[in-house]
Amino acid sequence: MSNIVQVPFHGDTLQAVEQDGQVWVVVKRICEPLGLDYEGQRQRLVKQPWAVTCKIQVTAADSKNYETFCLALDSVPMWLATIQPNKVSVQTREALVRYQRECRDVLARHFMPKEAIEPSTPEDLIVQQALALQAQRRRLDAMQKDLGTIQTSVQELQAAEAQRQTAEAQALEDLRSLPEPSVKVADKSLRATINECIRQYGITHGGGAAYTEAWQKVYRELKYRHSFDVDARFRNCKGRRTKVDIVDEAGLLPQLYAICIEVLVKPMKK
Repeated sequence: MSNIVQVPFHGDTLQAVEQDGQVWVVVKRICEPLGLDYEGQRQRLVKQPWAVTCKIQVTAADSKNYETFCLALDSVPMWLATIQPNKVSVQTREALVRYQRECRDVLARHFMPKEAIEPSTPEDLIVQQALALQAQRRRLDAMQKDLGTIQTSVQELQAAEAQRQTAEAQALEDLRSLPEPSVKVADKSLRATINECIRQYGITHGGGAAYTEAWQKVYRELKYRHSFDVDARFRNCKGRRTKVDIVDEAGLLPQLYAICIEVLVKPMKK
């Protein structure tokens, strides 16, 4: 549904509708002040190949919906130019000539304020300047609205960042307050204790391949729990070092010992 736009013009009012980027002029409102027969003009325009016409549902000033016959803005000058002034009364002849000269310019100034149109009278110059000021005011209002939206978005981002930093600081503080993990260490050295765990597992499980299986279990668990791949590091190391040396250099002997207790020793006591 489209709304009728009232466009002042030399004491009269032109009615026009803007729909889908096209400006349509209400034919009846031009016929009336000129004393032209509206129905006759409507039938004549429908038959003209140059006339682009349509019927548009519009909402009038009384808030009611009407179907009105309209002519495309580009077709208006041709229509008015084909009306002979001597075919209308003397009282309306001057108005017809005035419409023929200026109708297109007034409508263009209203709907296309960016186009430079030379005013033909001082009154037209005032109207042109007023329309330009209105257009500038609309652009300024739109810019202020966009600026308000941007400022709101910036404030929301700043608030979100502040919350993130607060949460991060709290998480770090909670992490620092956690007690150090305790690993029960035997009286003998960790290396010796770990080797003893492997030896006991091998004896319990028949020796031979059981020793290799035990080492594979604890190294696999070390990789899973602490993301430390002993086998990969051993393949890439230089010098005569054992896998236990590599674990020791990484400071992970306590963790390896804890894994041995959990994975090898405790299951044997069940």
